[in-house]
Amino acid sequence: MNAQRRPSSPRSSTSSSRPRDTTQQQYLSGQISASIESTIVGVPHNEAQIRRFLPKGDLTTILSEQALRIYLKELLSESTDEFIDNALSRITGDPEHNEPPRRALLALFLYHQRSGLLHHFRNWLLSQNDFPSDRWLPFDQNRLTNTIPTQYHEYIKDYQYIFIPSTIKEGMHDTFQSKERLPYIGVPLAVTDGSSGTVFTREVAPGHWEEKRKNGLHASADTIKPTVLAFKVFSGGHIGQEAETNFEIERSMLKDLRKSNYTHKMILLDSGSFVIQDETRVIQHCLIFERATYTLEDFLTLEKKAQAPWTGGRLLTNLVDIVQALACLHDHFDTLHLDIKPDNILVFDRPPSQSEDGNLEEAKFEWKISDFGLARKRKAKERTGPLYDRNRSASQSASLPATRPAGRFQAPEVQQRASSKASGASDVWSMGCVILMVLGFVVDGPSRVSELLGSLRLLIQKGGVTDRLFYVTNDTYQWRKVTLWVDYHYEYLDSYKPVIGDVPGVPQMQAAVHPGVVEWSNELFSYCADRPEQPVLKEALGIVFKRVLLIEKSERIGAFSLSKRLADVRDRWKKIEAPSEPQNDHLKSRSLHDPEPNDDNGITTPPHGSDNQGGSPVPSPIVEEPQPVALDHSMLCSAITQISAVSLGEQPRLLEEIRNELRRDPSQVRRPCPLPKCYSHPIHVAIRNKSYEALKELLRIADSDDLNIRCSGCGDRTALEEACEEPGDEKALTLFKPHKSKLEVTKSFCDDHKYMKRYAMNALKELRQDLGQQQKDVGRLRRILSGKSNGS
Repeated sequence: MNAQRRPSSPRSSTSSSRPRDTTQQQYLSGQISASIESTIVGVPHNEAQIRRFLPKGDLTTILSEQALRIYLKELLSESTDEFIDNALSRITGDPEHNEPPRRALLALFLYHQRSGLLHHFRNWLLSQNDFPSDRWLPFDQNRLTNTIPTQYHEYIKDYQYIFIPSTIKEGMHDTFQSKERLPYIGVPLAVTDGSSGTVFTREVAPGHWEEKRKNGLHASADTIKPTVLAFKVFSGGHIGQEAETNFEIERSMLKDLRKSNYTHKMILLDSGSFVIQDETRVIQHCLIFERATYTLEDFLTLEKKAQAPWTGGRLLTNLVDIVQALACLHDHFDTLHLDIKPDNILVFDRPPSQSEDGNLEEAKFEWKISDFGLARKRKAKERTGPLYDRNRSASQSASLPATRPAGRFQAPEVQQRASSKASGASDVWSMGCVILMVLGFVVDGPSRVSELLGSLRLLIQKGGVTDRLFYVTNDTYQWRKVTLWVDYHYEYLDSYKPVIGDVPGVPQMQAAVHPGVVEWSNELFSYCADRPEQPVLKEALGIVFKRVLLIEKSERIGAFSLSKRLADVRDRWKKIEAPSEPQNDHLKSRSLHDPEPNDDNGITTPPHGSDNQGGSPVPSPIVEEPQPVALDHSMLCSAITQISAVSLGEQPRLLEEIRNELRRDPSQVRRPCPLPKCYSHPIHVAIRNKSYEALKELLRIADSDDLNIRCSGCGDRTALEEACEEPGDEKALTLFKPHKSKLEVTKSFCDDHKYMKRYAMNALKELRQDLGQQQKDVGRLRRILSGKSNGS
């Protein structure tokens, strides 16, 4: 069977390739029709008329100068060669003499061999006067009336858009009219439903995808093959205002990520966007993305064979990269993803290959976080409405309203709409689930991952609703295993038992790690018996179950701390398999640190820092070209760290530097120091270095949100928690006293810090007691005003 001819590959339009009994006009018309029909192969009949188009590469090839010269000799049989040359120039265009091209107009007339229109075109050429050109397409009614006989108006209105298909530009936002033809070839290669729209993988005709060059200009992609891109469409099932809202939120968030001095290569940014509108309203919103090879879900469960070489160490490096990317979202953009799952982690897998220009392209094996359809800023209002995952089953505890069905990988605190308490810790829980899948794959392949997912089934007692989650609640039949099953513990962690916790906002609802997950992890560890990787696997599982998959979200570590621990696991794993690991220098990670805030170099960097567990920052791929490296603390952080170490005579100078920096940019109080070994917020730095004079200045301008920031460089603790670190900092806690209205010191918080020394504990209690006294004073004032007290 002969293969279907692709657009932009017609045979050369010469007399030698044309049948002898066919005129050049008939031949060109056939070539044009064949090219147009090739763009709608597989397209349903009812859509074909509004989808077909003539790729501009085919237009130029079919109506080449050689083919046009033959046609003009046929059309203008009595004309001289000089006249033919002049007519040819008027069709192909002459920029030097401001002569517009007329190839598309001629193709429109040739398409169905409209003899009347072609005769009209011949008269235009003979007249030597100015006449319609491609710039006139599409014709408006006024121009049609003035230049084209009435009997051809409907034909031109029906078919003219076929010959002026749209061009999509990288990094641009465009508006297309519904009559315009988007340059999609055939049917989508793949269709995937997501949380806020549908992703179509499509081929774009050569010449109709323009890439943005370094000079800021656009040019057609250097390829004669179609460009494959992913188009996220928000219209399907989400029409009107809702689709527009979801589109604008995600587009705005991606725009912020792209513009920032910080970004991470493993966060998938869009390649542009467009909307389609008819006469009255926008009918489609679309974001454009690089096409991935497959999702991480497919890679881990469907035995998809990677094209680029990889090892366990390589996969763990990919895992560290995406955890760092998540930390970048949390720490640099104050953004929650809220839909971390293997389906939203895309794999870009490409073997070494030779490009069309003959250059060798290196192998590529990268994972990237995608789909910001549910993401939001920490301080933003919660998104409501029917955002949903069409691949999900019914919600657990379905009697309570939810924003969408509960996600398999979502944390317990985000399951219910009315009680959702999403935070960065919620994303960390989801990433913990992904980590288990990756560990299962590294140890024993896709079958082990399938066993994990198969162990998640649960049945809710009331109503018989089934679901699959990484935890169970006390309204499920599986809860009996949590309370009664003697084997409900991690055998390899000294029989450590999962902690039962309360689900926030749901009265009398408790949750714990799914017994099936516990059993699966025990079996995975046993499978590794007598293998050198078993101690490393134990460490990795310990991180997940002791620091990540915890029902109480405040006990989970942050994404950056998680990346550092996983980096240690990766390094140990790679040492074990070092003799057999492929040497792929092009897959090695690199890292850059950010410059001063006003540097124009656009340096990008992932988050770095330290925590109680130690460990070194993890190298991570960064976008953009290599830039200068900043090797010191920020000016503010440097002054804070020095002020407690210098003589009393030097302290006023440093204190004035701190004041000047805060006057110059007050927002510095909430930004971490860029130095990888520090990466701490200024208030935390002052407490850690006992720089009490600096702390006074920082507390003076800080608001309640600033005091509640969890600092990655200080073990994800708030400023008050940092002051309460054992044995407690009495002086620092005392300095919080004038700012007690910005804090909420509860009794349970005090109880959690009973380990502090007595004087520090007293200072903390004073914050609690002062708040209580304030409440008493308010009550007393109310009684006085109501006449129920004799107080003055």
